[in-house]
Amino acid sequence: MKTKSRSNSSERIFKKWNPLTIMQFVWLFGCNNIFFCKIFDVGLMTVEGDYWVFILCGILPPFLQFKSIERVKARAKRESTMIAELYTSNLICMAALVVGELFLLGGELNMAEFFLRETTVLVFWFLSLSLVLIYNYLWWAVCAINIFMVTFLYNRLWSWYLQSGGGQNLNARYVMIGAFLCAAGLSFVFIRYRIKKLFCEKADTGKQK
Repeated sequence: MKTKSRSNSSERIFKKWNPLTIMQFVWLFGCNNIFFCKIFDVGLMTVEGDYWVFILCGILPPFLQFKSIERVKARAKRESTMIAELYTSNLICMAALVVGELFLLGGELNMAEFFLRETTVLVFWFLSLSLVLIYNYLWWAVCAINIFMVTFLYNRLWSWYLQSGGGQNLNARYVMIGAFLCAAGLSFVFIRYRIKKLFCEKADTGKQK
């Protein structure tokens, strides 16, 4: 009986701390902190590098809500409700971040640099929302690495452009906003597709029958 209870408890621990959960935990509490501190050249655990705190506060609730496919299916919520659950906390934290940055860095950076800084974080953030609905740990890791790479290249290319004199060009800011909107749009399309495929497909077929 003791061996059975031990094996059951170890199985529960393994289910709780499977590879996907471990990667999500490291990504939420470590990778984002290091990534943004390096990309903006600020110290770890400083006010200037606190982007990861806002991302954590926004994206952790959806990670917990959508952690189990079975639990989400059991709640039998509408597609619009699930999208709202996923976006609400993130949009609130995004707004808080931008407003806070305006007060913190508004006088230190010119508008082009400010736009680059904020759109870099928001492009990464919107693309990262898709990770909430990926349940295969290998696919999750590949997507996370690609998101980091895309964000890094975005920031480096625009930094080079602004430093070479493009900061005076108003069109550069519009293109940055366009890139941010494209990232947000791609994220929404993917999330809507995944919600339909994972949670709404069977419900819709059941209604048709």
